[in-house]
Amino acid sequence: MKDLILVINAGSSSIKFQLFEAAAADPIMLYKGQIDGIYVDPVFVAKDAADNKIANEKLPADKPKGHDTSLHHILDWLKDKTEGGKISAIGHRVLHGGTKYHHPELITPEVFKDLEHFIPL
Repeated sequence: MKDLILVINAGSSSIKFQLFEAAAADPIMLYKGQIDGIYVDPVFVAKDAADNKIANEKLPADKPKGHDTSLHHILDWLKDKTEGGKISAIGHRVLHGGTKYHHPELITPEVFKDLEHFIPL
């Protein structure tokens, strides 16, 4: 079973992602994409490692248009594309970590609590 790394950047109206195969030396990018227009008219676009567009579709109109539905759509799509692989790590971009968090961090309960202070920003 291949170990996979999912990187997410969730914004106010979009979710961007990249999926990597965890290789011995450097991760290998498999897919990247995004859902834009969350809460309005979400559209899912994905590309393969060679930058070929392999998906371009509107999310179903009869489903909620929020982040939950969009993230589930991305995860379901990735599951179909990565049979035999398992997501072993997830990274998420945090926009503002103040002066304390400006490098990649493993999220612990303490880090999460610290980051909550930046919500007003």
